[in-house]
Amino acid sequence: MITKIFVARLKKDLWRLAIFSLVTVVIWLILSTYRILNRSQVTPDIKKQLQPLTSSLELDTMDQVTQRIKTPETDWGSLGQTAPLLVVEEATQSATSSAQP
Repeated sequence: MITKIFVARLKKDLWRLAIFSLVTVVIWLILSTYRILNRSQVTPDIKKQLQPLTSSLELDTMDQVTQRIKTPETDWGSLGQTAPLLVVEEATQSATSSAQP
């Protein structure tokens, strides 16, 4: 039979286990929440893209744009339509003789 001393000790141990588990879960939740709130969601690439643009035009940039190589325009209408070519090959003598019985 289970004695009263064993039951009292079991209750005492279960209470300790429950309190220790509760403290562990509370600390775990607090640390997880702190980590989520303090971790940056913005990567360095996005930070670079978020930098404000200057409102003035730089003269060097304008000079580079005016000095770039310009490609000549193509007149696509001059190409016109071409007729498809039909290529007919004559069968060789060896190919026709092997096909006949």
